[in-house]
Amino acid sequence: MAKTDVSREHDEDELFDPTPHQPRTRTVALVGLVAFAVFVGLFVLGVLPRLQKKAAADQAAKATASEIVHVAATKPIRGKLDSEVSLPATLLPLQETTLYARTGGFVKRWLVDLGDSVKEGQLLAEIETPELDREIDQANAASAQAQAVVAQTKSKLALARTTSDRFKTLAVSGLASQQDLEEKAANVTAEEANVRAAEASVNSAFANARRLGELKTFAKVVAPFDGTITARNVEIGALITAGGTTGQALFKVATTTTVRLFVQVPQLYATSIAVGLDVKVTLRDEPKKAFLGKVTRTTKALDMATHTLKTEVQIVNTDGALLPGMYVQAKVPAKVVAAPLMVPATALMIDASGPKIAKIVDGTVHWVTVDVGADLGDKVALVGGVGEGDDVVTVPSDQLLEGMKVVLDSPPPAAKPDAKPDAKPSAKAP
Repeated sequence: MAKTDVSREHDEDELFDPTPHQPRTRTVALVGLVAFAVFVGLFVLGVLPRLQKKAAADQAAKATASEIVHVAATKPIRGKLDSEVSLPATLLPLQETTLYARTGGFVKRWLVDLGDSVKEGQLLAEIETPELDREIDQANAASAQAQAVVAQTKSKLALARTTSDRFKTLAVSGLASQQDLEEKAANVTAEEANVRAAEASVNSAFANARRLGELKTFAKVVAPFDGTITARNVEIGALITAGGTTGQALFKVATTTTVRLFVQVPQLYATSIAVGLDVKVTLRDEPKKAFLGKVTRTTKALDMATHTLKTEVQIVNTDGALLPGMYVQAKVPAKVVAAPLMVPATALMIDASGPKIAKIVDGTVHWVTVDVGADLGDKVALVGGVGEGDDVVTVPSDQLLEGMKVVLDSPPPAAKPDAKPDAKPSAKAP
């Protein structure tokens, strides 16, 4: 039994050994292998797809650059020195105004409608103003009361003056003291001030009554000038709120016997614009029918943003053939010192670097930055960057890369000397 107890104590000492446990080499290697496998998995899932996508994009770009595509091209055309420039514009009435209510109330009646011709001062509508009428009655009563106060204060002033004169006589006889004289003189001064205050109140009451009376006159809406009714926004019984341009618009009147338009003349032609210059105006749907207008004024300074000269042209329109709002082409006589090179407007591309065109040199695309001298709608005049013999892509796109090989669909047309820069009216809006 003794031996058995000793053996059991020895086994218990081995089971409860207080020395720290040391990990085995095989376990450490296994943990490291698992960590490496996780890292490789994350790399494959995250970084590798991006690298593959970038490689595919680079390969596609190289393929696009080396791919030969077909493009349409044209050659710049030299404009004429003495010609006319066609510019888009919109017809406007010579003068136009919106009539607002200056007094509140209810519409009693309206006498004109859309399209009616009116004369200056003609009655257009009437407004009932019950609240304003009561204010006018109150103002008239206040004026009468103020006048009565003036009469009362004048009576007191006359009495004060009489009393002061009497005490002056008594003072000579020694029956009134100097203090009495000073008191009566002060009463006269006070009553004079009361009279002036009462008269000022009368003037204020009269001014208020006149103001209300003038507002009452606005209950009759009249035409400010000869013209045509182009808008009516009133109905009988409708509540009208006064407030200038923040109030309700009643009518819109426009003068259409003479119409006008504004064009932005490019810097290239600005020096040839003068007041009195004849301008041919054509309609978009009737390009063969022309109307004669005249330049009436210019800003005499170029716009700093667009480098164009704002020019007004007026056209007599007694027959009413031209309607405000029509889109037209204004053909302005122009003269330039050096004839510009013209290319289609579609050939121009604008990005962060500025306007540029795509030239074809030996079958290769070359992007060139250019300066635009004038935008004529369907054509643009280029100051530099191209020559008459250059091949310019008619409709370039972002897919045309620098150095790309291309093939022209057809031989470009030969340059025409003194070609008119505006064979067709532009269809672009201003």
